[in-house]
Amino acid sequence: MRICFYTEEAPPRVGGQAVVVDSMARQFLAMGHEVAVLAPRPHRCVALNDELLPYPVLRHPRFYSKRWFLDGYRWWVASAYRRHRFDVLHCHSVYPAGYVAARCAMLSHVPLVVTSLGDVSSQRLARQAGPSERYRLMLRRADAAIAISQFIEHRYRELCPEVRRVERISLGVDSSLYAATAARPAGLPGSIRPGGYLLFVGRLVAQKGVDLLLDAIAQAAVREPLCLAVAGDGSARHELEARAKALGIAEQVHFLGAVEESVKIYLYQNALCTVMPSRNSEGFPLVALESCAAGRAVLGTDIPGLREAVVAEQTGLLVPPESVEALARAISRMLADRQWLERAGAEARRFAAGYAWDQVARRHLAVYEELCRNARRAA
Repeated sequence: MRICFYTEEAPPRVGGQAVVVDSMARQFLAMGHEVAVLAPRPHRCVALNDELLPYPVLRHPRFYSKRWFLDGYRWWVASAYRRHRFDVLHCHSVYPAGYVAARCAMLSHVPLVVTSLGDVSSQRLARQAGPSERYRLMLRRADAAIAISQFIEHRYRELCPEVRRVERISLGVDSSLYAATAARPAGLPGSIRPGGYLLFVGRLVAQKGVDLLLDAIAQAAVREPLCLAVAGDGSARHELEARAKALGIAEQVHFLGAVEESVKIYLYQNALCTVMPSRNSEGFPLVALESCAAGRAVLGTDIPGLREAVVAEQTGLLVPPESVEALARAISRMLADRQWLERAGAEARRFAAGYAWDQVARRHLAVYEELCRNARRAA
């Protein structure tokens, strides 16, 4: 089978969408299928090295706007089809990639699959894109919408009650990658010691709640200064650095920026726990699965998406969103009961073992094959 992934992020980007696309592509290649990836070019400062990947990556210009001129990108989708004649097109966002694909008349006979990693939960993006009719148009056109969580399925049906088919297939994780002991990266600050820090991994934007985490660390009742490693970058970084300084914890908080995969694995494996103080909702956070695969509990907020990725009191703790006090109490509890943390970490590793990428890929393939059979019968 020839499969094309249309994504807004592909390697060498290190975000969740890029990880999902790369992991799925490698699984399908190992199963004997052909895969091509269509993606926008990243910022000029990012070295591509697409030739090092085991699958072809077709690049088109970055989206000029997520509201204007999107129809022009249909040419690139059609061009990808002329080159690879793929049997299935799988978009890894409803908007804008899925919308562009749904508007491409040349592909009207090609089964169209979509997965939202969280874009359907963003009211801000919906406002930027104008009426949510663009989301509905894409979901009406999709032959199958893959829901990575119950929350995403709910959002699909809420946005488009007439969506034709919704399949619940979660994300995956390579447990062996996170189980193998990682070497300490060069240049890591000395105060980031094994078992001596909390970890945050993700974009530094308001939705992720890092400001709440900083406030909680300043309030937590602990016997010694508590270190926090922040792996990720984003528009709120300078504001967060200033907040840490104002709270008097700047020396305890290390903003590491975007980190390579090997560094991230080491940080997961040696943290006390991973903290996810997100606001509002998450699709099904890959960060939680990766932390579990590394044998580390997750302290998160009790919001849609995270409720499915964290088994409360077993693989981690869930606290009310926007509550600095509850977050501080949970941090203090974890630090005071290291035996519970160890048990939760072991349970987390067992939890992650149920989300192997090969199983995820097989479930996707079953959907693709059925859609292709239906398309042949309809031709």
